[in-house]
Amino acid sequence: MTMHLVGPYLTTTNYKKREAKVTKAKLEQWQLMWQDRNRQLKRQGLPKQSFESYVDELHGRVTPVKLKKDVNKTPAWVNPRPTSHIPSLNSGLGSTVKAPDKVYTGDAMLGIGQLHKSNMVPVFKQEDAEAIARMRRG
Repeated sequence: MTMHLVGPYLTTTNYKKREAKVTKAKLEQWQLMWQDRNRQLKRQGLPKQSFESYVDELHGRVTPVKLKKDVNKTPAWVNPRPTSHIPSLNSGLGSTVKAPDKVYTGDAMLGIGQLHKSNMVPVFKQEDAEAIARMRRG
């Protein structure tokens, strides 16, 4: 039997996950993390978790303990007010006025030059007009 006749089911790639060796440093780190987790659970009023179940949770062998959320509790950012409507100052009076349109009324501008494609620029001096006309031509 030659290799080119073998189907795609044969592979030399190994997809097994190997368990890493547990070192003393890792074990100490896990114990610290486990203690922090138990503190968290105590704050939330949940029972403590055993170290073995915590290690299983770290390795994905069991689903983690879901922390309860109190649905009926009002959020901290909500500030209920005694009145439902607070009127604004001078309500009903229009105090803002439309700003006047900005229009050039002077005579210092010679004209408008086209610098590049649709880029229109104001021209105030004769030298500026000549520079725009000579653009990219030396």
